[in-house]
Amino acid sequence: MEAATEYQESTTIRLEWNVGNLKNLFDGSKGEAKSKVTKSIKFGGERWQILFYPNSGGVNAEGHSFISLYLSCEPTSEEKENAIDGKWVREGVFKFGFELRNTQKNILFNSKEAHDHSFSHQASNPGLVDANWG
Repeated sequence: MEAATEYQESTTIRLEWNVGNLKNLFDGSKGEAKSKVTKSIKFGGERWQILFYPNSGGVNAEGHSFISLYLSCEPTSEEKENAIDGKWVREGVFKFGFELRNTQKNILFNSKEAHDHSFSHQASNPGLVDANWG
């Protein structure tokens, strides 16, 4: 009799997104309670998208504002079909993180990771990073 083998399959998706015109994005949102969102392309089979807010509305003690990054879950056609009254859920264990770099590829904000998030019609874009940007 063979012993049961336990295993876990995983998939890694990486998106490198170069956001241009940052000065215009920051300057265009000064004084606003919350800036307009800039969205990445959809990736990972159209299942994911990054939401970038150049002004998250907060200011630190030195007067520098914060940026916010969110991982947005885009429901698949199967998830939409299986939804009850439009309430879809993405099952699974998710690990994701962000790393901010300048144009010379120097790390400005080290990877910040979140584990075991759930995605659903109610919470499709949990926030992950509120980084000080001065």
